[in-house]
Amino acid sequence: TQRPGEGRRKPPLERPLLAVAVGSARAALAALEAGAQRLYLDAGLAPWEQDVVERAHREGAEVFLAFPRILHEDELKWALAVLAEVGNGPGERPDGVLVGNWGLWRRVRDRGGVRLWWDWPLPVCNSLAGEVAAEGGAEGVTLSPELRREELAAVLRRLGVKGELVVHGPLPLMVSRHCAVGALLGSEGRGKACGAPCRRQRFGLRDRTGLVFPVETDRWCRMEIFNPMELCLLDRLGEVVALGLHSLRIEARHRAPEYAAQVVDAYRKGLAVVGGPGEEAALARLHHELAELAPQGVTRGHFLRGVE
Repeated sequence: TQRPGEGRRKPPLERPLLAVAVGSARAALAALEAGAQRLYLDAGLAPWEQDVVERAHREGAEVFLAFPRILHEDELKWALAVLAEVGNGPGERPDGVLVGNWGLWRRVRDRGGVRLWWDWPLPVCNSLAGEVAAEGGAEGVTLSPELRREELAAVLRRLGVKGELVVHGPLPLMVSRHCAVGALLGSEGRGKACGAPCRRQRFGLRDRTGLVFPVETDRWCRMEIFNPMELCLLDRLGEVVALGLHSLRIEARHRAPEYAAQVVDAYRKGLAVVGGPGEEAALARLHHELAELAPQGVTRGHFLRGVE
């Protein structure tokens, strides 16, 4: 006779792959060694990323070139020149592109033949946005970080393309063409070229409560201001996995290689314990270890509370 429950085993848990956005070749290699399965590599590294791509492919990982979320007309020409090198040759070519602005997305869509992934600045908050992405040839989308857990589940049920969620790292709050660092420290007088102090040290903006909002600048001197608290969903990883996502993304573009390696390793270990005995305690320990890397604290973002 069959005992209750026999013959009705749970299907094996399908775990999402680990994607990591990095800003240097060293960080890319460190992430690969720690177990990353997809790299989002800063497109500005394109002239010298070949070794990274070859190494990733040898280890069965993918490389997508990540483009800025803002591109003006002259910058678009640069992006199209880089794009011409994607998916157009032997194994040392990147596999696809991560696009976060409408102009470049349309060019990629019209060109065809390139694997395309929507970045979260192209906001996907419902299944209709997913339909637009799919019609434009997108393989997948990174869901809006403003969605809470229940909203993510509802969107993913009807999405129609692969879904990704940013689960860790500092997230930008604002981007501006006015660079406060350059305006205050970059030149000695009117008409002088900026001395690029942002290339020599780190800067931040302190608010009235004492929190310091990190500031980063790009190659076109745009300023990005980041949340002082880093997103970390490691202690909620079981709930994240249950959503049925294709991939989880770690943001490490402005971080050292050691940071990328440690965070990837923690999430790899976290995914291994999800659904097993001791899951809660193991995830809590890993979460605590990563919180040590964030001097101003960590946050779960909008995952539980949504946008207020």
